[in-house]
Amino acid sequence: MEWAYVFDASRRLLFVYERLYETSGTHMVGMFGVGAPGQQRWAPAAEIDLDGSEPDWTKVAAKNFARKRSVRRAATRQRLRQEA
Repeated sequence: MEWAYVFDASRRLLFVYERLYETSGTHMVGMFGVGAPGQQRWAPAAEIDLDGSEPDWTKVAAKNFARKRSVRRAATRQRLRQEA
């Protein structure tokens, strides 16, 4: 699974989680464990008020893209330090 959608009915919230590789923080792609070797974790992608207006999905996507880019840069810096 790449995405999880979790409802909190009592608080009327929807939580969206994205599956990421633990080491790189990049989006995990795979099905039933195939094509997704290594350690993975669930990362919060969005919290949506079900009684509120529809979220701006482009902002949600942009926020997650910026987070992933930051994680990739940190991993690259760490790898370069180890190679030096």
